[in-house]
Amino acid sequence: MRKYLSMIGRVGTTDDDGIETKLLKYAANLCFFLAFLLSIFYAVFGGILSQSPYYALVSLGLAIVYSGCLGLNALSLFGSARILFLLAINAHFIFLNVLVGPWQGAEYTALFIFILPALMFAQGEIRSLALSLATCAIGTIVGIWLGRMYGPLLEFSRQDYEIGYYANGFFIVLLIVAIVRMLHARMLGSYQKSEVEREKLASFLRDSMPAPVLAQVMKSDTKVADSHSDTAVLFADIVGFTQLMHRVSPALLLEFLDELFTAFDALAEEHGVEKIKTIGDSYMAATGVASAHDAGVDNLFEFALSMIYMLRTVSQRYGFDARMRIGVSSGHAISGVIGATKKTFDIWGDTVNLASRLEAAADPGKILVSEPTYWRLRERWHFDAHDAIELKGLGTVATYSHDPHDGPDNTVDFTKIRRER
Repeated sequence: MRKYLSMIGRVGTTDDDGIETKLLKYAANLCFFLAFLLSIFYAVFGGILSQSPYYALVSLGLAIVYSGCLGLNALSLFGSARILFLLAINAHFIFLNVLVGPWQGAEYTALFIFILPALMFAQGEIRSLALSLATCAIGTIVGIWLGRMYGPLLEFSRQDYEIGYYANGFFIVLLIVAIVRMLHARMLGSYQKSEVEREKLASFLRDSMPAPVLAQVMKSDTKVADSHSDTAVLFADIVGFTQLMHRVSPALLLEFLDELFTAFDALAEEHGVEKIKTIGDSYMAATGVASAHDAGVDNLFEFALSMIYMLRTVSQRYGFDARMRIGVSSGHAISGVIGATKKTFDIWGDTVNLASRLEAAADPGKILVSEPTYWRLRERWHFDAHDAIELKGLGTVATYSHDPHDGPDNTVDFTKIRRER
């Protein structure tokens, strides 16, 4: 039985329907089906008890109308099905009042009339719901008035009325069960929808901010802001990207960037580096912003080297001769999450500004670092003195350049990284 009711409830639903639309159609279909069964009952037992063929024929005609509502819904005419049903259920109420008289069991049908519109209209369809309830109110008033003026046209014994009461009560119980299940399904659907949206948001945030920061964001609505005394910041930019845009198709350029930045993300995770953001063809990353025990400047510099080797590998696959400028600085910085609807993790400070200026001043294919960073890296890598740069608020800043091509070729196996991802 449950299987067949479920099949009836799904009539007219499609994969494109949202959760609320599916629930509305499910409830409407059950209402159509209950009204159909009630009309069949009236046609059979009412016709026999009253010995009136007209009573049976009218009830049978209403049953056909209710089944037609299911048919319209199956044809994706849900709006028309609801309108036809509301007209039919009001006509049904008027019909019962005239035949058996008001307050002789027809009031059960009034429950159908006023409850069903609330089940068949979405929260956003306030105007349609109001019009439906107004129509039902008019139908109820007309039915009671006609019943008092012209009814009852048929005479029933007390026993016959009792049978009608019990039958109507049975269908009312079915209606209540359908309402309860509908409300439960709506609540469950809303909960599942909110959970899906929450998981989507959490998944997006996991990709855009460090895990400890995400934990703070998800735990409370307070502003997340931290100060970091030992941060290393990297800016990387593809040299000649603007000229490349004019030489290749947008689709090929996007494919190239997606492949390259996906590889950079994998390398960042491998080296314990936190990706901050991408701006066009620029890539920003840092260490020391997630926790006090985060990776250090050595990891960030190794990541910078891997970026250069990776760019060479990927660009060769596409037939490009692309090179990269990279700037790295270390020192104090602050981090935090900004935005209300679109939360973004970012870092600020002189260390960040200096890294950006270092990237702009670096020679193509080389890594330019600040003096404090140089002193922390000079025992592992060779650096050449570079022209000093002027930075607002800091004055003249000494810089040092590293040429990755002077060392061993540590080209990363890009295909391996793609498989691991």
